[in-house]
Amino acid sequence: MGISTGNKSRTIITDNDLIETSNLNRQFLFRNKDIGKSKSKIASKQAKIINRKFNCDYLEMFVNNKSEEYFNEKFWKNQDFIFTAVDSKTVRKYIDNQCTKY
Repeated sequence: MGISTGNKSRTIITDNDLIETSNLNRQFLFRNKDIGKSKSKIASKQAKIINRKFNCDYLEMFVNNKSEEYFNEKFWKNQDFIFTAVDSKTVRKYIDNQCTKY
């Protein structure tokens, strides 16, 4: 799509989970060799393979009220867009609330 390909643009991929076998049939970025590895790290690596101009960082962190030391007001106000792909309704609601708040 061309997102985060400009000099000053950046996407942050965050997930604190590891890749499991069950992820392979529903997430196109992961392969058998990736089982047991960081979801955010592998997703970042694979996205860069798809588009070498894609600027991204990854965080092995869970986004919730316990990680507000990092995901603080400055973090949320610094974002232009937030894309979520979370399974948890609680986390999705938390992220939605933070986006609305900031």
